[in-house]
Amino acid sequence: RVGRPALRITLGVGLAVVALVVTRWPVLVIALFVAGAASPSLVGRARRTKQALDRSEAVASWIEMLRDTMAAAAGLNDAVIASARVAPRAISAEVNALAIRSEHQPLSAALRRFAADVDDPVADSAVAALVLANDLQARHLGAVLTQIAANARDHVAMRQRVEASRERTYASAKFVVIVTLAFALGLLVFARDYLAPFDSPAGQITLAVVVALFASAAWALGRLGRPAPVARLNVADPAGP
Repeated sequence: RVGRPALRITLGVGLAVVALVVTRWPVLVIALFVAGAASPSLVGRARRTKQALDRSEAVASWIEMLRDTMAAAAGLNDAVIASARVAPRAISAEVNALAIRSEHQPLSAALRRFAADVDDPVADSAVAALVLANDLQARHLGAVLTQIAANARDHVAMRQRVEASRERTYASAKFVVIVTLAFALGLLVFARDYLAPFDSPAGQITLAVVVALFASAAWALGRLGRPAPVARLNVADPAGP
């Protein structure tokens, strides 16, 4: 919800008005408007990352549920339907939809649509194995599900390690930005004459260069922290049921 356009515009306009009242520097007004409009995306990065990791771990837990249910002499289709009542919260809606679809269409097609709904590489890998096991009527499916769950948890652990290392870089960048902004704010409050050269056109050009460097660094940091796209598996036709 933090990405709603109204919130972005409100934050951008609010920061721009503050900059206009305090400094009357057009470059800073524009820069703070853009920063305010982009801030929801920056603030929501950690939340989105956690949601993605929770979803991957939920898939691993769900696979283990299927294995344990099938150990009680249930088939894969029956195990899918039974798991809908106790599915992990992160994927409960998708598992419920899978259970409903599995009653009205082939299980393999329902599983492919489930992978498309979850939109997660761990779910893609798990569904690929489930579809093969269902289509080929694999024996010893419990052992297969155990291996799928183990692979899923290994993948989640690897992503957690990567995110932990990235978080240190983000923390260092945040510290630099906070110190810089605090220093600039201190100059505005206690040493306004020191910043008088920025009132001139040449000062505004210089300020524009500084802002551009900060913006470029922030964009580069965000791009480096963005996971590489992973080739999707088992994506069903969006027009399907």
